[in-house]
Amino acid sequence: PKSKKTDRILSSPNRHVCQRCYDKIEWRKQYRKYKPRTQPGKCNLCQKRNLLAAYHTICKACTTSNKAKRHMVEKQIQDQALGERKSTLVIVEGAQQQQQQQQDGQEQEPT
Repeated sequence: PKSKKTDRILSSPNRHVCQRCYDKIEWRKQYRKYKPRTQPGKCNLCQKRNLLAAYHTICKACTTSNKAKRHMVEKQIQDQALGERKSTLVIVEGAQQQQQQQQDGQEQEPT
């Protein structure tokens, strides 16, 4: 990274998002399409303006609630109807999640 802003963006963790959104955010970071949020965003579940992370739609408090779990189940049903992969909440650190994905990918390739 050549700038402080890019360094800050690349080091920011992606927590409290589904796997699909996690992948999208990582893609944006990798190809320098990520734009940090300048104003707080509105949570889709509680309707409060407390989203500080860019490309997040559910606030930190709502991700642990039952309402978010129902929302994720609905999203899984939609994804399955479209033939896409399942959505699950990602609450681990970004680096740990990437290691886990790499291990899962290596285990699935030989079969």
